[in-house]
Amino acid sequence: MGFVIFLLIVAAIVVLIVVIKKNKRKKAIEDLKNSNVYELALKIKDKLEKKAGVNFGEPHLSILEYAWGYFSCYLPSSTSINIYICIYYSEYRFEIDDKKKTFQFEKKMEVTQNKRLYGIENENIGIMVTSNISVEAITSTEDINKTSQDAQEYLKIAAEVIENNGYGQCSLIER
Repeated sequence: MGFVIFLLIVAAIVVLIVVIKKNKRKKAIEDLKNSNVYELALKIKDKLEKKAGVNFGEPHLSILEYAWGYFSCYLPSSTSINIYICIYYSEYRFEIDDKKKTFQFEKKMEVTQNKRLYGIENENIGIMVTSNISVEAITSTEDINKTSQDAQEYLKIAAEVIENNGYGQCSLIER
């Protein structure tokens, strides 16, 4: 009988821990959705949607220990090559720094992977915007250059939104 009571107590503790973790995650996502960084990410998304005539859709939200999210979409270019844009955001700078390190690693490998990668960040708020162009072997150099210019124009629009909202100047993400 004592062993059964012990097992019931252990089970109750496990259930309590699961419920507390679930509530923490729910609160972290709500806090993110109510933050300045999310509001700014929405402004960038809206501006790019208007410029490109596309819909980014719903945000992708993730939470391990801390909440972060991103909007992503293929945007058109002046060529037949589409541009993949990601707007990463988090209230926690280390989440953005983690995404930045991954981006920088991919940027080092871009030539071998037939990609062109561009990105901007702002040290004053947890936002990073990246673009990714996958280049096929049959693509002309002229089309690659035009598409690269289009990708950089989209990033300039994102930077303008960030800077116009009082967060200071954005910088290019280098290797």
